[in-house]
Amino acid sequence: MQYENYAHRWFDSEEDLERQPYWLYTAGHTPPGHPRTPMFESFWTKHCAYAFRYAYDKLSLPWARALDTRSINGYAYTRICLTHSEEEARKRAETYKDAIRPFIEDYDRIWPEAVDEVMGEFEKFKKYDYENASWLDLMDLFRALLDFDRHCFWEIHMYFFQGLGQVYLLFEDLCRELLGFDDTAPEFKKLIAGFDNRGNETSRRLFKLSRRADELGLRDIFLGNELEEVTSRLEQNDAGKKWLSEFQGFLETDGWRMPLPMDFVTPTWIEDPSQPILYIKQFLNKGDIFQLDDILARQAEERNKAEEEVLAKIPAEQRDWFAVLLKCAQNYAIWTEEHNYYLDQCVWSMCRWVIIQIGNRLSKVGTIEKPEDMLFLVADELNKALVHPEATSLKATVKRRRAMWEEWAKMPPPFQILGDATLEQVSADIMKSRDAIFIISIGKRALPRPELKADLVGISGAPGVAEGPARVLIAPEEISQIKPGEILVATFTFTTWTPAFAIIKGAVVDQGGTLSHAAITGRDYGIPVVVNVLEGTQRIKTGQRIRVDGNTGAVYILNK
Repeated sequence: MQYENYAHRWFDSEEDLERQPYWLYTAGHTPPGHPRTPMFESFWTKHCAYAFRYAYDKLSLPWARALDTRSINGYAYTRICLTHSEEEARKRAETYKDAIRPFIEDYDRIWPEAVDEVMGEFEKFKKYDYENASWLDLMDLFRALLDFDRHCFWEIHMYFFQGLGQVYLLFEDLCRELLGFDDTAPEFKKLIAGFDNRGNETSRRLFKLSRRADELGLRDIFLGNELEEVTSRLEQNDAGKKWLSEFQGFLETDGWRMPLPMDFVTPTWIEDPSQPILYIKQFLNKGDIFQLDDILARQAEERNKAEEEVLAKIPAEQRDWFAVLLKCAQNYAIWTEEHNYYLDQCVWSMCRWVIIQIGNRLSKVGTIEKPEDMLFLVADELNKALVHPEATSLKATVKRRRAMWEEWAKMPPPFQILGDATLEQVSADIMKSRDAIFIISIGKRALPRPELKADLVGISGAPGVAEGPARVLIAPEEISQIKPGEILVATFTFTTWTPAFAIIKGAVVDQGGTLSHAAITGRDYGIPVVVNVLEGTQRIKTGQRIRVDGNTGAVYILNK
């Protein structure tokens, strides 16, 4: 098959390795088997690398200029663009301290203002009259959607990610210097645990809906029917209709979620409510106590005690500064999940929604066959189609692109592309860059620890030890396979998976750092998590009994 090079950041092995000797695969952005669709690819390549440069320059980060991106068969690869000289780094450092000051002094104002801006634009798209808009209106709407993605996801996202992340790294430096531990240590994790976030509220509301179903006598309908049959069964009696009305209210606010947020390919909960209904079934099975609230309360008590103990060890002249940076690190731990809710989910769910609504109009006049065909076009082609849709056909393009995308899904993406570089050089560049996304979210690489005699070694994401049967999930839509008491093994986890953490015993994740979704959510629910094991989904099979040691970062396969 002749593969089509439709993205301007397509990887070129000759040019892209000539002056940059490595490119790293980011499984959290494109899990194996899930290459990006062309429409999402066109959004990504327009805005991703630009936004990295936007944040780096706005914050004047001294050690690196940006992250650059490429696509290989629809999979995401990135590299670090370090500053070229000590002189360049020194000049950037002159304004760096002032640039990150708002995150230290004014975070409680600037983040709520950013959320209000994002959700204000979100509501405009939500209320738009798609059926009665003219073709010109839809052209203007799509242009506005691209701006919404560029600013409300990319610019705001990267500015906060890097700005707060820099302060977090300063706090970690101080802990390392004064206390002898970094953010992988249990002592550090206690200092940033026990905080609630907006993503947890979605889980809490799902739990309340499960209790409401019990109150209305609907338990047997949920537990006695297959997932796809539950809604139709509920519609057959008054109590079920009442519950569905309340559930619809939940979807209006919390239904703007996608199992795979790094694309527009999976339906939102608004379109397909089977995933939240699955979680409600799981809550009905688990019992009538929402354990998260008790866990967070206990962690808050432990955090307060840990703060007192730690501050007592800090020299008096540095104690105030330590306390300020500690608060910033705690803000970052909360923000990493909050931004998943408002940015990754709300923004990109709305982008999908608008694209599908335009696709619905185009399918009615025969430009494409069905609304989802929009995902196999790119932004410029959509603008062309909207000029005269009745006289334009993009069906052949869609067919060709879909076949190509399905072929890519069968191709395992290489974990890294190395030219003249070694893995040691890659690790050194990551640490030198002080890039918050690489170090904290994508994660530091674990050093070999033969003394542990473990099958896999990663980074401690959440403390504790657990044993149980493994459940290996590659595709986000497989989340329905998880059963209570299992240990999740995944390439990456997303915020829509959060309610599943209420029933699992632990998690092993191929890629992620100490503030990745799995690590934070594991700490929230008090279960052990090991991240950045790299090969967990390849080495572990569903059903194998494994032990997860979140204290040491070790994973043991007990029945090989």
